[in-house]
Amino acid sequence: MNNSREITDIFFDLDHTLYDFEANAKATFDDAFRQYNVSLQSDFMTVFTPINDKYWQKLTHNQISRETLRYGRLKDSFDVLGLSVDDETIHNISDFFMENLCKKGKVFPGTFEILDYLKPKYKLHLITNGPEKIQHQKLEVTKLKPYFRTMTTSEKAGVKKPYPQIFEFALKAAQTQPHQSVMIGDNPEADIEGAINAGLGAVFFNEKKAANPKKFTEIYHLEQIKNIL
Repeated sequence: MNNSREITDIFFDLDHTLYDFEANAKATFDDAFRQYNVSLQSDFMTVFTPINDKYWQKLTHNQISRETLRYGRLKDSFDVLGLSVDDETIHNISDFFMENLCKKGKVFPGTFEILDYLKPKYKLHLITNGPEKIQHQKLEVTKLKPYFRTMTTSEKAGVKKPYPQIFEFALKAAQTQPHQSVMIGDNPEADIEGAINAGLGAVFFNEKKAANPKKFTEIYHLEQIKNIL
């Protein structure tokens, strides 16, 4: 990232960056499986997470619908685990998951500490591909809402990250310019490349310490942002 920028605005991704999606998803699925009598002998999230990532990749590029994602990621996960779960139960679990995930409020370590550090210095915003209503509910349950001036969702913008139009929409809503702005997120394509292509600075939240072949500016813990901004 170009440190010569005079930054005024910081844009965060929500899921997997501030909101601990995997921890909250695990707790929600545990509740759903108890309710619908699905018995697992292994860690569901180990199978579900990479499958979910692949479905989200397709959704990001408009190759599938949200309905296909919500059914397919569960069906494929159960198939990998060798579980025979009928379609009605899969749909019921999917509906339960969408209705109840936003009631779970675990955030990544350092979330409140870094937001408290940044808020007096910068205007803070969100850009997310998640559903509008559910993302607002997550902000309420996590108590993150007061930190952010704007939240741009793909539903509101009419286009998903990494396409430049969503960043342009977010910049306009925030009344700022690309060269004054930085995006922080966990997805190298959607968050980082998308932001850079739109003219923003970008910081890759690489909490899982994944490969970073393009050498994006990266952090492994949110409080490391203090070393950059």
